[in-house]
Amino acid sequence: MSYLINIENEIALLKGLLINFEVAKEEQIMNDEMSTEKAVSSEKAFEFGRDVGLDSIERLGGFDREHEQIHALFAGLMSTVFHALYVFAPNYEAAEHLIETARSWGKEEATNEKGEAESV
Repeated sequence: MSYLINIENEIALLKGLLINFEVAKEEQIMNDEMSTEKAVSSEKAFEFGRDVGLDSIERLGGFDREHEQIHALFAGLMSTVFHALYVFAPNYEAAEHLIETARSWGKEEATNEKGEAESV
């Protein structure tokens, strides 16, 4: 039985490495595009950021609301994103504006998604 557990652990590790490789490859593509173009479109940058966020959520176990540590997992992810945002923003006011804008968009998308699910 422990042999199967070890194999499952190895498979999980390999999947994690593959995800990391794919993310790194996407980041390199984005970095290459950013270095060859004077400016990447806001839409392209937004999509890339969203994809990285979705990949991160998937690595945390997806959207499993029953996960016993879901709050801690999201708190770790969000605090890291907020930390980076506050560090890279020109000032706290700019960071707060971006946080409010992103929160608003996220809430709107969730409301639309829930509305669509309820109407089906």
